[in-house]
Amino acid sequence: MDKSSVIHFLRIQEIQLENQLKALRQTMALIEGSSVVPDYSGTASVDPAAVGESSAPKEEEEKPASKVQKGALVGKKTLNGRKVRPVKVPKSYDKKMSFTKKLAYLLSTEGPQTSQNLIKLVEAREPGEDKTKIARSVTITASSMYRKGLVNARREGRAYVYSI
Repeated sequence: MDKSSVIHFLRIQEIQLENQLKALRQTMALIEGSSVVPDYSGTASVDPAAVGESSAPKEEEEKPASKVQKGALVGKKTLNGRKVRPVKVPKSYDKKMSFTKKLAYLLSTEGPQTSQNLIKLVEAREPGEDKTKIARSVTITASSMYRKGLVNARREGRAYVYSI
């Protein structure tokens, strides 16, 4: 990465942290029963897309579990001009499958799971593999599957519970 890319990335991280702080302050104010939300920073909430990073992860709003995420693939046959097929659930677990198929299998057999539970399930089935790689792959694949509408997710505390 060059210097400007690193600075751009760090600015996006800074904006996301500011937005998270604002959300925390709003939550604390609601819990305390205050109708006025203090703004300690003196800055307005900023969308990372305004910095020029359209693919930056945006802060998730809490949504009812029955609502479909905007842009999800439910009922769609294409995504960004490419054909998309629903994931087929394999009949058995195989180390050579893609993580999408591995997670589809685990969610169908084990029921709804958080990404941390999915990581443990994959690690148990692949004991010799790099745990860091498994954790990264499971987390990225699960959120990608949710964005594409291949799995459902609901928020429980700080974690998402994924299900088919």
